[in-house]
Amino acid sequence: RLTNAAWDFSVADSRRRLGLTRLDLINDFSALALAVPQLPREGFVRIGNGVRRYDEPMAVIGPGTGLGVAGLLRSRQGWIPIAGEGGHSGLPVGTEDEAEVARFLRAEHEMVCAETALSGPGLVRLYRAVCAVRGVAAIYQWPEQICAAARDQADPLAVATLDMFFGLLGAFAGGVAMIFGARGGVLLGGGILPEMADLLAASDFRRRFVESSALPGYLDDVATEIIVASTPALRGAAYRLAQR
Repeated sequence: RLTNAAWDFSVADSRRRLGLTRLDLINDFSALALAVPQLPREGFVRIGNGVRRYDEPMAVIGPGTGLGVAGLLRSRQGWIPIAGEGGHSGLPVGTEDEAEVARFLRAEHEMVCAETALSGPGLVRLYRAVCAVRGVAAIYQWPEQICAAARDQADPLAVATLDMFFGLLGAFAGGVAMIFGARGGVLLGGGILPEMADLLAASDFRRRFVESSALPGYLDDVATEIIVASTPALRGAAYRLAQR
C-alpha cells in the first residue's frame, strides 16, 4: 500500500498475472540512492562547499508527492541502499516563525511530521499556514504557483514561504546526515527541487544544514547537492537489476 497514492497491489498476484518467474520491487528512494554513484558529475548541482566522499555513507532525500529518505553504503559487493520512512519523522522547527506555523499545522492535522511541510502538498500547507499566521488570505492552490510567485518576487508571502521551506529542509537534511553518519554527502532529489537549484543555493538551506549538528564542525564539509540528471531512479533500478 502506497503512502501517498490510492494504490495497493499484491506482489505475488502481479507476478502470476504477468507470467513472470520473479518480480522484484524496489523503493523509489532506494533506486534513487543507487543511481548516485552511476551519474556523471554534470548530473548534480552543488549547494555549498562540501566534498563528496564515495567511501563514506551517503544519504538521499527529496520532497515530491511525499518526502523520501534513503541511505547508501559501499561494500565489497557493491552499493547497498537503506530504505526508510524518514519523511514521517519530526518537523525540525528552529525559529519563532516556524514554531507559529507549526502550531497552526498541528491545529489542522492530527499528526505533523516533516512530510507535512516538506513535500509538494506540504509547500501548499506551509503557504496557507504562513498566510493564516500573518492574517492574510491565501490565493495560491498549487506548489507551482507559489514557486513562480516567489521566483518573480511577486508576492512577499510566497517568498516567505519558500524561504521557510528551504530553511526547514536544510535542518531536516542535516538531521538525516547525522542519523546516517552521511559524511559522504547528502543528495537532494524529488520532483520539485531541480527547477529551483538557484533559489535553494541563495537561501538559508546550507546554513541550517551545517548548524543542525550539535557537534561543531561535523557537517561543515559534508556535500549537499541537487540531483538534476534525468530519470535517475530508473538508472538506480537498472543497477539493482544488474546486481541480481
